[in-house]
Amino acid sequence: MTTVREQLEKDHSPMSHDSAGAAIAAAPTSVVAPADGSNRIKSSNASNPQIMAIIPEFVDGLPSKVRKMTDLLERDDLPALQRVAHELLGTCGGYGFAPVSQPARTVEQSIKAGQPLESIIPAVKSLIEVIRRIEGYDESKEAVLPMNS
Repeated sequence: MTTVREQLEKDHSPMSHDSAGAAIAAAPTSVVAPADGSNRIKSSNASNPQIMAIIPEFVDGLPSKVRKMTDLLERDDLPALQRVAHELLGTCGGYGFAPVSQPARTVEQSIKAGQPLESIIPAVKSLIEVIRRIEGYDESKEAVLPMNS
């Protein structure tokens, strides 16, 4: 049996053929890349120099949020995961990354509704995939020191 972490890390592509990828592709929470071939999400606040000045710091902190969500799933700490999703819903929207809103809302509401972990995992994976598309996101910062498994 695969762990939650393995399921989340199997494939970053929304075209994955594994069961989690197939579930995401079929779920309404999956996000399709824009038709122009660009799949990076840019802030809608480009005309606001004050916000644009602080966006790099915000984006730099997103890999730790992804790591935290993965860790919370591993520990089956759904209340804490719900809080992280709620936080991402607000902060990403505030920084102009609206495409994160729906997947974050889906995770938050799924947990609040008491859905089983098997249905929450694909929603979290979809949220992570959208976050990874934010311009300036660095997946290498998700890496952590090896943990005892």
